[in-house]
Formats: sequence, structure tokens, C-alpha cells
Amino acid sequence: MEKIEQTWRQVYPNHPFEYSFFTEEFENLFGDDEEFSTMLFQFTFIAIIVACLGLYGLASFSADQKTKEIGIRKVLSAPSTNIAMLVIKEYGLLIVAANLLAWPIMWLVLNS
Repeated sequence: MEKIEQTWRQVYPNHPFEYSFFTEEFENLFGDDEEFSTMLFQFTFIAIIVACLGLYGLASFSADQKTKEIGIRKVLSAPSTNIAMLVIKEYGLLIVAANLLAWPIMWLVLNS
């Protein structure tokens, strides 16, 4: 760096020698974007957790509403897979439909 500064002073004696490193410039330009990206990831994670808790609560409420039906099926010796499908089928189809809609839209947005 000293050699570059000496050469600069020989060629341009009236102009001050100022320099900066690319990493510093890069940090100044994109530091805020990295912070925003981190914050966006955190809020997205929280939103997904809240959505999962809501779905879990909705499924629990639905299962609670079907307590008598589940009890009757158990008494009549229905397999537990059928009982699980009774509870899962209602929301599983909605989740699959939502994913079938969301994945292509996400792919288009990310590729544009």
C-alpha cells in the first residue's frame, strides 16, 4: 500500500491519496439488506409457527366435536388408522390443495 501511495504522490502531487477496500464498500451498500433479510426470515418463521398452531387448534377442535363418533367407532372395533383418517382427511385435503396452489406461484415469483 505504501508503494502505491508513493507512486500516486509522484504522479498526482496535488491530489490526496484516498482509498477504501471493496469489503468495506460492500458492507456499506448491502449491510441494511442483510439485516432486513434476517428480520424477514425471523418474522416468516414466527408466522409459520402461528399458522401451524392455528391448524393444530382447529384439528383439535374438530376431533373434540367428533368425540362421540370416534367413541362409537372404537366400540365397534374400527382400526385406529380409520379413526386417524377421519380426523386427518378433513384438513389433509385442504393442506394438499393449498400446497398445489402455492408451489407453482412460489416458483414463478422466485424465478422472476
